[in-house]
Amino acid sequence: MYASRKGFTLIELLVVIAIIAILAAILFPVFARAREKARQTSCLSNVKQLGLAFMMYAQDFDETCIPLANGGYGVARYNWYTIIQPYVKNQHILICPSRPKRAVAYGLSFNNIAADDTSAGGLGKGVALANIASPADALMLTEAERDDGAQIYYVYSLKRYAVGAVAGYATNGIPSPGRHNGGNNVCFCDGHAKWVTTSTMLNRQWDGWQKQPADSLW
Repeated sequence: MYASRKGFTLIELLVVIAIIAILAAILFPVFARAREKARQTSCLSNVKQLGLAFMMYAQDFDETCIPLANGGYGVARYNWYTIIQPYVKNQHILICPSRPKRAVAYGLSFNNIAADDTSAGGLGKGVALANIASPADALMLTEAERDDGAQIYYVYSLKRYAVGAVAGYATNGIPSPGRHNGGNNVCFCDGHAKWVTTSTMLNRQWDGWQKQPADSLW
């Protein structure tokens, strides 16, 4: 006698396929967030190391923050990410894992750590650390994005420029929505770094946008 063989019915197969589809719909977004969380952690490490390098620079230059750039107007121009290289000795630290095609994915805080002094062709000469009222709250460095995709190496202070007031910077250079799960990594003027939601950064009253007593343009 031959043993009987029983296969799956069409209904059973459809039920199994439906269950798999439901599980995939639930799990795929979780996996995507987990991958982005890993990139966020790697990016935060970059930001933290850059912050430490900035603090080292300040100690070498009479406790003065790094300038946005120096030179220009007929002389060689060096942006902050070039000036900081002797302290980091690593170009890859400037690349955010979520923006691997951008050579520099971060920007300094315009006005928080830069004075409006363009003498000798400089752009935003670094302010003295003593002029920063609350270093633990003041934004030093964050992820930066320009609307048209062009290179950007600073973000505009919301204390001085309202959101969208500067042409080409709808969100003042702040990636929105944030690069990492609705936020961006930030380093503060005391050297510590953390993730901050984009909505917090775009709030003009956020403590990260500090008024500098030495800045006559406030």
